[in-house]
Amino acid sequence: MTIRAGYFPFRPGFNPYQALFASALEGAGVSVERIAPRKFFPLCAATRRPIDLLHMDWPDSLFVGRSALATWAKRRMYLAGLRKLRNFPLVWTAHNLIGHDAANADYRRTMVQLLVDRCNAIVVMSHAAERLLRESYRIGDSTQVAVIPHGHYIDTYANVVDRPQARAAFSVDESARVVLFLGRLQPYKGLEDLIDAFARIARAGDLLVLAGPGGGAEYCEQIRLRASAACPQGCEIRVIPGLIPDDLLQLYFNAADVVALPFKAILNSGSALLAQSFGRCVIAPALGSLPEVLCDDGFFGYDPAEPDALVRTLGAALERSDLVDRGLISRDYLRMHYDWTDIGRKARELYETILE
Repeated sequence: MTIRAGYFPFRPGFNPYQALFASALEGAGVSVERIAPRKFFPLCAATRRPIDLLHMDWPDSLFVGRSALATWAKRRMYLAGLRKLRNFPLVWTAHNLIGHDAANADYRRTMVQLLVDRCNAIVVMSHAAERLLRESYRIGDSTQVAVIPHGHYIDTYANVVDRPQARAAFSVDESARVVLFLGRLQPYKGLEDLIDAFARIARAGDLLVLAGPGGGAEYCEQIRLRASAACPQGCEIRVIPGLIPDDLLQLYFNAADVVALPFKAILNSGSALLAQSFGRCVIAPALGSLPEVLCDDGFFGYDPAEPDALVRTLGAALERSDLVDRGLISRDYLRMHYDWTDIGRKARELYETILE
């Protein structure tokens, strides 16, 4: 069976997930049309392509604008597109239950529910994600829910710099303990909690790096001020806002002892998979898909509802002498369980089922 899939809205950006997934589909024999969103009636335009089905990723940009007027206009176009999809095969990957920066949570949930009502199939990345999805939205009896994991990022980025070279780039001594957060600098990421936790367990020479695209100049300045006030004497907290070039990611990960991702809420995390793809252990709350998806050897999970849980977990992890070995085990685990070839095959099988 020849399958022509429209992948929408295609915005590969700084996250290679969409490019990797599209390539995996093509490797499984699916013809993929990468559909970038048009400014006007993007969903309607996508359904007019010569495709057999439409596979959607993050939908928030289709119904949320930068102003009330823009949101009103986008909602109108979004609803028109959903009407076009009444008799058109539709698959949606539920990366999130709701946008992380959701200021109008009830509105966004309503818009996502309308999308769910149109879906022939929904892709989730773990069994935990399926449970949380069913708790959040009404899933029709005829709508299939398929667990297809997020693939790894091994070999996606350059990784030839060793630990001494990476540390030299940061002017960090070999004996120092280095904690890394790499991802979007946004309030839901729990950066203030990480700063405070690091300040309580840091020793002289230790370094915390917070790096990634900023959530706005004002928020980044708040983080800088928090870091300056909390950082103990003899330690350092560096805030590095901005997109990190692909070839420099290896410096950040290979200089780090652990990667800390203290999310306040999370369903899936490409950042956690990226860290383990570089062979680094991850400290994160035991929420959403993380306990099920990440390699146990390299995952230090904690209950965010417990007082000082992040402080205790961060301190205990940094005291371990086997972090390097655990990180390498994690990378091997990801290579074995989250291969993109297998992911493409599973997606094709799902497409075949709904088209039949």
